[in-house]
Amino acid sequence: MRENPLGHALVITDYNMPGLSGLAVAEQLASMAPGLPVLITSGYVTEELLERAQALGVRGVLLKEHSLERLAELVRAALGDQPA
Repeated sequence: MRENPLGHALVITDYNMPGLSGLAVAEQLASMAPGLPVLITSGYVTEELLERAQALGVRGVLLKEHSLERLAELVRAALGDQPA
């Protein structure tokens, strides 16, 4: 990813990961590839997570328990095919 950040159409990352949060990933991507759509998934979504994600330009936050139902919808919206 670091070698070719513009070679991706979309990044989907988990919020809780060892060593780096999904928000940290989104922040690094915003500086490396501005405009690259990022979605974050989490087992527990708080208002703070939503606010920080929005401030970083994250296109969507997906609660893991709804991932099958909402993933395609959020991917289409993040890629500009429909509103979220």
